[in-house]
Amino acid sequence: ALYLVCAQGQDIIFLDPHLVQPAINNEEELVNGGHYSYHCNSTKKINVSKIDTCIAFTFLIIDNEDFIRFKQF
Repeated sequence: ALYLVCAQGQDIIFLDPHLVQPAINNEEELVNGGHYSYHCNSTKKINVSKIDTCIAFTFLIIDNEDFIRFKQF
C-alpha cells in the first residue's frame, strides 16, 4: 500500500510505509538523533499513467461538508 497524499499535475505525491529499518532500542538512541531516519527529506511521486489499475482508493471524509465536496468530483 502507498499513502497518496496529493496530486501535482499528472503526478501523485505519495508516502511509502514499507521502508523497514531497525527499531530504536533505548532512550539514548532516541535522544542522540536515531529518530531522524524515520522522516523523509524529499517527496516521492508517480505519474498517474504508471499506477497499477488494480489499486484501491480510500478517502477520508470527516463531515457532511467534506462529503458534499467529494460528490462534486
